[in-house]
Amino acid sequence: GEACHADLVDRWSDGRLFYNLYGPTETTIWATAAKCEEGDQIAPIGHPIDNTQTYILDADLHPVPTGMVGELYIGGVGVTRGYLNRPGLTAERFIPNPFVQDLGSEQPQGINAESPTANHGSRMYKTGDLARYLPDGRIEFIGRADHQVKIRGFRIELGEIEHVLNQHPVVQQGVVVVHNDTLPDKRLVAYVVPQTNRNGSENEHHLIAKIRADLQVQLPDYMVPPTFIWMDSLPLTPSGKIDRQALPLPDLSDRQTGEEYVAPTTDLEKLVTEIWATVLGVQQIGIYDNFFDLGGHSLGANQILSRLRQSLNVAISLHFFFENPTVAQLVGYLEDTHQAETATQFPILTQVQRDDALPLSLPQEAVWLICQLNPENTAYHAQASFRFRGKLRVDILEKSLTEIIRRHEIFRTTFETVHGKANQVIHRPFVVSLPIIHLQGASAAEQEHEIERLLAKEFETPFELTKLPLVRWTLLKLSSDDYILSHVEHHLVHDGWSFTVFLRELLALYQAFAADQPSPLADLDVQFVDFAHQQRTWIETEAGQQQLSYWQNQLKDCSPLLELPWDYPRPPVQSMRGNTLRMKFPRHLWNKLDALARAEDVTMFMLMFAAFQTLLHRYSGQDDICVGSGMANRRWPNTEHLMGMVINTIVLRTQFGENPTFRELLALIRQTTLEAYANQEMPFEKVVETLQPERNLSHNPIFQVLFGFHDSPMPALDLDGVTLDVTEALSSQSAKFDLVTVVVTHTGKNRKANITPEDDYITIIWEYSTDLFREETIGRMMRHYQFLLEGILADPDQRLLDLPLMTGPEKEQLLEVWNHTYRDYAHDKCIHHLFEAQAAQTPSATALVFQGQEVTYQQLNARANQLAHYLQSLGVGPEVLVGVCVERSVEMVIGMLAILKAGGAYLPLDPSYPSERVQFMLANAQPKLLLTQTDLNLNLPTDFTAILDLNKTLATVATIDSHNPQVNVTPTNLAYVLYTSGSTGQPKGVAIQHHGPMALVNWAQTVFTPSETSQVLATTSICFDLSVFELFVPLSSGGTVVLVEDALSLLSLPKEQEVTLINTVPSAMLELINANGVPSSVQVVNLAGEALQNKLVQQIYGQKTIQKVYNLYGPSEDTTYSTYVLTQAGAATEPSIGGPIDNTQAYILDHNYQPVPIGIPGQLYLG
Repeated sequence: GEACHADLVDRWSDGRLFYNLYGPTETTIWATAAKCEEGDQIAPIGHPIDNTQTYILDADLHPVPTGMVGELYIGGVGVTRGYLNRPGLTAERFIPNPFVQDLGSEQPQGINAESPTANHGSRMYKTGDLARYLPDGRIEFIGRADHQVKIRGFRIELGEIEHVLNQHPVVQQGVVVVHNDTLPDKRLVAYVVPQTNRNGSENEHHLIAKIRADLQVQLPDYMVPPTFIWMDSLPLTPSGKIDRQALPLPDLSDRQTGEEYVAPTTDLEKLVTEIWATVLGVQQIGIYDNFFDLGGHSLGANQILSRLRQSLNVAISLHFFFENPTVAQLVGYLEDTHQAETATQFPILTQVQRDDALPLSLPQEAVWLICQLNPENTAYHAQASFRFRGKLRVDILEKSLTEIIRRHEIFRTTFETVHGKANQVIHRPFVVSLPIIHLQGASAAEQEHEIERLLAKEFETPFELTKLPLVRWTLLKLSSDDYILSHVEHHLVHDGWSFTVFLRELLALYQAFAADQPSPLADLDVQFVDFAHQQRTWIETEAGQQQLSYWQNQLKDCSPLLELPWDYPRPPVQSMRGNTLRMKFPRHLWNKLDALARAEDVTMFMLMFAAFQTLLHRYSGQDDICVGSGMANRRWPNTEHLMGMVINTIVLRTQFGENPTFRELLALIRQTTLEAYANQEMPFEKVVETLQPERNLSHNPIFQVLFGFHDSPMPALDLDGVTLDVTEALSSQSAKFDLVTVVVTHTGKNRKANITPEDDYITIIWEYSTDLFREETIGRMMRHYQFLLEGILADPDQRLLDLPLMTGPEKEQLLEVWNHTYRDYAHDKCIHHLFEAQAAQTPSATALVFQGQEVTYQQLNARANQLAHYLQSLGVGPEVLVGVCVERSVEMVIGMLAILKAGGAYLPLDPSYPSERVQFMLANAQPKLLLTQTDLNLNLPTDFTAILDLNKTLATVATIDSHNPQVNVTPTNLAYVLYTSGSTGQPKGVAIQHHGPMALVNWAQTVFTPSETSQVLATTSICFDLSVFELFVPLSSGGTVVLVEDALSLLSLPKEQEVTLINTVPSAMLELINANGVPSSVQVVNLAGEALQNKLVQQIYGQKTIQKVYNLYGPSEDTTYSTYVLTQAGAATEPSIGGPIDNTQAYILDHNYQPVPIGIPGQLYLG
């Protein structure tokens, strides 16, 4: 029931046999047993008991070596069915046993046999317990796998700590838990019951120090609990197990909670708090206040570290800052001169000679190359517009823009090719004179129309990269106190951070110039070209090579393509055509997510990105996903006030493993993101050059989806006498990637209500490739993202595949609306009854044609009846199987109908099958009788003697009465058994009852007209389920079965044999088309059994006379066809398999048998 320790064995084994037994309820009480002896160092759980198997496996279900810890799995006869009414949990914990082939598991015999031991060994139970094999083969119990936690980025098994702790001679019993509700961060806490025979002279603190020192010898530092609590005994549950929830909280008397303000006192504390106050916009900061509790984020953290580097010439990693997010912790680190690093990683930027060649930065160079290939593309245009309401002074606005041009060389830079290489060319400052478009005389409606048109025109006008300007402004005058300034710039001179710098400077300059004051802005020490030069130089340094090495290791063997469920096939070359949707994310939901992020010690970027990765994981089904993300890249000294394309792209790789909980994924992504932040300066282009992935013009290398997060605080939009609104950029109608999702928060201390028209939502922008996705697909993905986030809030400990994605209406559409297929039909009839009714209605009509023979309905019915009576005399009736192994002929159809009329079920066997397959099917199905023709020379089993030769019994059968037999057969009785290829190599028999083909025929009669089924080509072997349609649909509808050997036999049919419907596989249809063998009489083509491509569909429609091409899908287990769709002539996309036929339901489900949302792959289930 709980772990047994060696001291317990020593205490109770004297004079007794002592057994340590282990086993969960799910495997019937006990699974292993060990005889323990006094003096043993440990108390193992021993070996598996009889008829039980144990496995210790890693995360990939591979056995771990002796001595290594893994998870314990149990197989054998004791494994139970599962959890009552919990199919999802059962599927998660009771899994297929991959080692079953070694156990000689029993196979049930016969189609109706169900051996009570058939599943023994076929499943194993995932215990959730950690264990390892000892050298002698015994198993040692370590602890619970669900006691695995992550602290400061380290994954920790609490059971391993407890295992070492309980072996300590001072410890009688001990447990280790994680506390974070009353502590400033997650902390390991050890609860110890000491040995009663310990040295009483040693005090508690001395013993704890001794235990801690001993643990540090055997465990890494991060696994040694910093807090120990001495206990007289551990609380127990009613079942006698340790009640971890009842353990007392740690004593907080010796800690500082950070709840009270503690002012900085030393010069260093004051310096650091001043930097924090500037970045955060917070006036009063205590030395124990948490940076993230004050509203900080990763961008702000980078700003703080950059300013500390400039002020103190020390380098602090972002990872360290995340783990030590208070002024006191930082100052303590800085004061330790032995730990502080000098800031050699990022040297201070210095000016380069302007008369030398000025190369582009690597990110600039990549964009420049793309623009050379497609100069008209607007994918790298950026636009914003500013609306000024009030007495705007245009001259002051122009003067302010002119000063910005003077201050920032990048705004007067062009890009030219010099000696075959792209270089930056800096031009002299120039005066800005704004073009003004007057719209004062227009009505409000006309103005709105013109504003939209003019802004779009400004955006769509291409830049010429060799000519100024690469940032342009146009002023729209709506009235004397209402203006709109259009701001369009090329990405070569811009990034998101630069826009904030531009806006801040514009406002400061306008305010100063309007008051006849000089510029309040200090001149810049360096410009963008200095950064570009330093970046290229830095790459070759030791620090640069270390970052490059990190990315090489991080992205090694990553998946080259994220395969989301596209609506259209990926074109061979990216066109960059795209569209943009904007999602209004409720602020109340955002606030709850923010609280969760703070509780988990992550940024909002990390939380939103983890949810986004979960969405991609669910949509794609891939377990290794790389997503790009833009980094401000402003850790470089002197770059905080720089404008230009400083931004860099990093790749965040997530390997999902064994369906973790969201909280576990969040911890993983936190660690990955912090590592990426620490290596953010290495240009992505250099990473690609080094990795050399296989290049493909159809998609971007390494990642095809980008996730962005814009949380830079906007400056206060305050101008004397003027109200300023910044409006959202237009959609570029382009897409640089398959999908770009950007969260725009507009949050922080400087957020103003006039940033957006409303203030009750966060904007999430979704830019997507229209070559791949429809608008409704992205809209649905947006809804799924929000619903996923709501599910995360409800329970972040849910596993990723269990998190909800669907709203109620979508689930209703999937389960009810699209599966509302009920149509009434004769539920009391069997399939041969329809043929008998048709024979009575049209006795003289031709029912069957084969090689010049024509058989009427009356003749076919009569001959089948005679044989049926004969079969009944041999004992054939309901639930009796009769094999049919004859050449394609009229007699084959008569035999099948006769078996059904006798009440039996037919088992088709193809004479061309290998004898081994025929023998297996006969042995497995055990038919009572075999209808065959002895001249086929079948190699039958020697003990199978129940053979009826149709040729030899013709004379006898011809004398029997020809009326319809009377037999008590119902729709629930067996109609036929088809053998399909088995996954294990052995075919498996599928038992089909009469109601299956009855529903199929009734559906067909509603879809196909009598004219269309008047001459149905029957090419399929009766061993395959397509034959059921080819035979029984026309015979139940008054049509003619045109029986041939194969599809190409259509070429030799007489011209008067006007086939109207072909039902076959796509490959056979392609052969017919290539042979020009499709008669002009064919109206309908049914294709099934293979994946259908649109190219073939259009070839078939090109036959002119063919009016309809159906794509049909269905396994034998669901009676021939389950879904269908009428394909469209002229369609450009691949055909779907349609929707369910009448009285059929189709569900696409996840591993928990829950419906997956539209667009997300799952397994297809049919009902």
